[in-house]
Amino acid sequence: MRPMANKVTSDSPQILSRWCRHKFFAVYRLSVDVALSDNSVDRLLSRSKFDLSASNYAFDIPTIQEAQKAQVLDDKMVSITKAARAAIKSYAAAVSLGADPSKVPPSQAAAAMAEHYLPNVTLFTLGSITTFPTQQFAAAQIENLLGQYNRSGLGADIRLDHSRVDPVSEQSALCWITWKIFPASVETSGKQEKSKDSDTSTKPWSFTDVYGFRLASNLTNGLESGWEFVIADDEFTKLAENWPSFFH
Repeated sequence: MRPMANKVTSDSPQILSRWCRHKFFAVYRLSVDVALSDNSVDRLLSRSKFDLSASNYAFDIPTIQEAQKAQVLDDKMVSITKAARAAIKSYAAAVSLGADPSKVPPSQAAAAMAEHYLPNVTLFTLGSITTFPTQQFAAAQIENLLGQYNRSGLGADIRLDHSRVDPVSEQSALCWITWKIFPASVETSGKQEKSKDSDTSTKPWSFTDVYGFRLASNLTNGLESGWEFVIADDEFTKLAENWPSFFH
């Protein structure tokens, strides 16, 4: 065992627990219900379920400085997760603007979506790599894509289904966003029909895109974060399966 570099204090159990969880140590979580004194380490170890004489176990006690750093990092991971979730909510609202071009011009919807893309955002799609150098360029490309959705008869009624955020660092995270697309000819009754294209079903379907989220500063749109890359393999694979005329 490594000796403690500092005395254990009454708030140490919470810090130690955070440190152990952060380091993914498979150790028994100690529970202390009394104020700790200078000989706290011996008392804690005597109450643990470890057989310290067995060679199979190693109980590594962190220093207070290490535990406090781990706690700060844990708090920062919580912050980046909250920021990413806020970005997902904002982006989903922008995507929803493309649902009805008669109410919101595609150019306006595209501009709202493009605001969430960082400069030089990179898109990966089934081996194809595309870079949007500016938000203006991104808006133009998104508007073209919305036009393709609408010309194919599919429409762009795309709604957020669910999402997952995996923090990578205190400044970045991976966002798994699952969308559900509702073809323009779907009836409110929910009945499944066939479109004019016999290979195309009007039943809604879901797809998942992966977004690289990063905090950023000095953005021209006033935001402090955005997407730095997108992996859209599943989106276009599902399009080919459910709406082949999209590519015609």
